[in-house]
Amino acid sequence: MRGARWRGSVAQAEREALDAGFETFAAKVLERRHRKLLKRGKRLDTATPPERHKVRIAAKKVRYSAEFFQSLYPAGQLRPYLKALNVLQDVLGRLNDAVVADVLLRRIAQMRSDQAQNAGFIEGYLAARVQKEVRKLGKPWRQFASLNVPKTAR
Repeated sequence: MRGARWRGSVAQAEREALDAGFETFAAKVLERRHRKLLKRGKRLDTATPPERHKVRIAAKKVRYSAEFFQSLYPAGQLRPYLKALNVLQDVLGRLNDAVVADVLLRRIAQMRSDQAQNAGFIEGYLAARVQKEVRKLGKPWRQFASLNVPKTAR
């Protein structure tokens, strides 16, 4: 087989991964990303904005992987898993949006002193929204964290 010569330069562990099949590969990717998300989210209730952002990125990677591999699973099997991820990502996304907005509002206040009072008002509003969102974060996190990665691939 001429096209397979490149495999000779691949490490043994990588060759075994290639030989295992796509379903096995998909299951390993999902499991690894799921564990990483659980690890990053362990202290989500006291996380700083940069820590929450890392959880958000990890959640996106899990969701994108699950969506990519979805056709390998029986119809609907990943639906509860993806739904829990989406709810979690929505809350984390709103929290990240508030952080970005706060940075922009501070810049506006520095650049336009005539708008500093308005920016301050909006910053206060956002701070209150962040507190509310952080309190709401526990439920979607617990719901996701209680799920296992679906195992049965076709």
